[in-house]
Amino acid sequence: MAVKSCRSFVNGAPWTIFVLCVLSLAKLCSGLSDDPQMTFDKLFTMGMIAYNQEDWQTCIRNMERAQDDFNFYKQTVIDCRVSCRKKFVSSKRNERSEQQIIDDLTFLKFYEQIIFESACIRKCRKSIFGERPEKVPRNTLTNFENRLAYSYLQFCYYKIGRMVDATSAAYTFFLKNPDHEDTVNNIQSYRRQYKVKDEEIIDMERKQYKVYRGEGEKAYNTGDWDKVIEHFERALQEYYLEHERCCADCEGQFEHERDPDLIHAVADHYISVLKCQVDCADNLSKIYIQHQPNYFAEHFHYLQFAYYKKKDYDRAVEATGTYLLFVPDNEDMIANKMFYKQNHGYHEAHFTPRKEALQYYERQQMMEKMLEFVNTKYVTTDEEDEDDDDDGRDSNLDSEELSNGPINGPKPDVQASYLELFERLGMRTLQGTEELKGPRFLSKGFTREGQCVEMMYMINFTEPDEKGIRQISVAEALELIKKDTEYEMALRTMLKNSEIARHYTGKFFNQTKFFIKDVKLVCRDPVDEDSGTCVPQETGACVDDTELSEDYSQDEYMSVSYLTDSDDGGIYFLDRWGRKQSSSLPGSIKCGHIVGFEASDRHGIIPSKSQRCAMVVMYTSDRRNDNPIVRKAKTYLLSLENHRSAINSSDVLQKFEREGTTVVQANEELHKKERVVADGLIDDEACSALINLAKLARSRSVSKEAVELYLNASERSRLFVEKFFNLTKPLYFDFTHLVCRTAVEGVQSGRTDPSHPVHGDNCQLDLTDGTCTRSFPAFVQRDYSAVMYLNEDFEGGEFFFAHSNTSADVTLKPKCGRIVGFNAAHLHGVNSVTKGQRCAIAMWYTLDPNFKELARTQAHKVLANLSQKEAQESRTEESTHEEL
Repeated sequence: MAVKSCRSFVNGAPWTIFVLCVLSLAKLCSGLSDDPQMTFDKLFTMGMIAYNQEDWQTCIRNMERAQDDFNFYKQTVIDCRVSCRKKFVSSKRNERSEQQIIDDLTFLKFYEQIIFESACIRKCRKSIFGERPEKVPRNTLTNFENRLAYSYLQFCYYKIGRMVDATSAAYTFFLKNPDHEDTVNNIQSYRRQYKVKDEEIIDMERKQYKVYRGEGEKAYNTGDWDKVIEHFERALQEYYLEHERCCADCEGQFEHERDPDLIHAVADHYISVLKCQVDCADNLSKIYIQHQPNYFAEHFHYLQFAYYKKKDYDRAVEATGTYLLFVPDNEDMIANKMFYKQNHGYHEAHFTPRKEALQYYERQQMMEKMLEFVNTKYVTTDEEDEDDDDDGRDSNLDSEELSNGPINGPKPDVQASYLELFERLGMRTLQGTEELKGPRFLSKGFTREGQCVEMMYMINFTEPDEKGIRQISVAEALELIKKDTEYEMALRTMLKNSEIARHYTGKFFNQTKFFIKDVKLVCRDPVDEDSGTCVPQETGACVDDTELSEDYSQDEYMSVSYLTDSDDGGIYFLDRWGRKQSSSLPGSIKCGHIVGFEASDRHGIIPSKSQRCAMVVMYTSDRRNDNPIVRKAKTYLLSLENHRSAINSSDVLQKFEREGTTVVQANEELHKKERVVADGLIDDEACSALINLAKLARSRSVSKEAVELYLNASERSRLFVEKFFNLTKPLYFDFTHLVCRTAVEGVQSGRTDPSHPVHGDNCQLDLTDGTCTRSFPAFVQRDYSAVMYLNEDFEGGEFFFAHSNTSADVTLKPKCGRIVGFNAAHLHGVNSVTKGQRCAIAMWYTLDPNFKELARTQAHKVLANLSQKEAQESRTEESTHEEL
């Protein structure tokens, strides 16, 4: 749209250029319509009408135009205020005298400035807006300030399939409304269901100072000190401009009481402005939705270290003094100051803060003092005093000896809130940047034991090289699966875990664009002694100890997810002189642990006396190096799913019917769709054998035939549920559970306590309103559930579907061979067993093959190996008999 291109130009242009743009390109810059009356509030209304009529294209067009026009309107109002204030100050600069502060005319000069600015602003707006009406209803402004248009845009984008735009619009709305649950759920749905990548999601209202700040932090992480200085200096200039604009924006409408005195009216209005302006610093200091303590001051922390690295000590000292102006008790910066004094001859007068920063500081201090007076001694007309937050926090970074140079620069922590999400999934950081002496981490809880076993199964298929190293890449694994689908889950696990590792590692390094360059599994066979000639790397390479690193660029990173346990193995990092700088904790090489670091980091590994295996992932922030083989592998796996779902459902159900399976009740008969009860799925003999298996399982003494029966019976259940509900995608087992429940001893009459309280299998039930939300920590990957009953010689234990108020809706009596299948979101429960023992196989299914039950896959492999071994023994025995 033409308006967008012009608007983006205005954002970065000086006021004079902006005026030229408006006057010479009036139709382009304000050209949402030739009709000046077609303003953002009217465009928004038209968008709402289209939304209600489900005309999604028109909805998008009008909402986009409304948002663009609102931004144009707001920028014009702010720019006029800022420009006119500067004009007045400039016009009076030569009239100032030393006596002005105590001059009796000072009070009049204040009103002179007010009148001058008012006249100037009116003229400025008129020259740009022309016949456009300026008065906008307060509620309309509030709606646009709260980004309501983006909420409608995200849905309209969604309806026409623009999923990336829908997610970005929802995210933009979320940043202003972080407690809006529907929006949060929508974002997660877009990411999960439509595979929208994190790097594709943008804040459509992102400010330029944050862009420069982010680029500066990335340069800091790579040690590009010239870029650190360039980006942080530009970030500061943009921040000053944005803060000025924020303060000007605060000078908006104010509802006075009727007929107030002049002084009261001015004071009350200014106090509302003052409260808003004091909040500007906090509002500008938000990254995502979290306020970052000392956000402005941290610019000088980065700059201090970068200037020191460039040996520009004068600017480093200036940055040190500026930082201490805002955070005077920071121990690290105090130590830096002492270092410059002792080692470079600077004295106290050199640590003078920058002029612009000092002016910013003094203005903030004055406004906060005025607000403190208002809060303690002044009563406003509307009695809407608010407590002023006092954020006295500062960062406490570990000190180094002064003789070693200034303390390391700031340690960005913007990724902390995101990493908390991984902690909710069981991941915990064991060692971080402080313990490992650099941008590195060691975490646990990354992979489960079954996932490690599955990937080990595939890597051990390969033959080791002459050094005892086995490797398999995604490309090699893909070719292997085309020949033998037994390795499918290993590749799925490899791809799934590498994607999780990409998110985790990318957020740790604060990378907004993070791509997978390579993934491979690497195993080292046991070694008795150190090779001595080179330094072994996690990638399987061996690097000469004079180089100590492979040839990696500064935008590359690495994560290593261990698959095996090793008490004697480890990883260590070296400084640039080749001395050991840090090392992993003892026993850190085990399944579930992951270590991440910059690919160019000098590191080495301590080989183990047992097999040491890991998934090694290489990342890049350069999109050009994104490896297409990962996408190719995912596409092939999807084709396998489509092939499996091609089997006609009616043919399968007819076969079940011929084998004695009968549908008893289904769907509406059970008061809801996607519910079914069927009998005869297995016979009495199979029920008895499975009940016996449940009893023997405690002693771990079970037969191969019993396990095969368990797997086959549950597989029949899965296939029946998939085909009865006529699903277009195959179902996979998420978890299977063979269990018997025995009645407790004691009086049973009158019992109302359930064996299983009412719940949904993939959602969290809110007992206050009966809603069941599909969100963590529920098993959100589960889509369907089923229970196969093995007996009926007990009392109680009935299964029931429930209403949202948890009362029973439909109650079902168990019996041998009966299966109850249903959508996993449906509420259900089980009554207590009052006599005897109730046995069943509980099954949970998923449509996502990445959550396929690995224990079942591995059980099939164990059985296959046993069968192969039995066949080999049989052939050996027959051969022996023939020889005899």
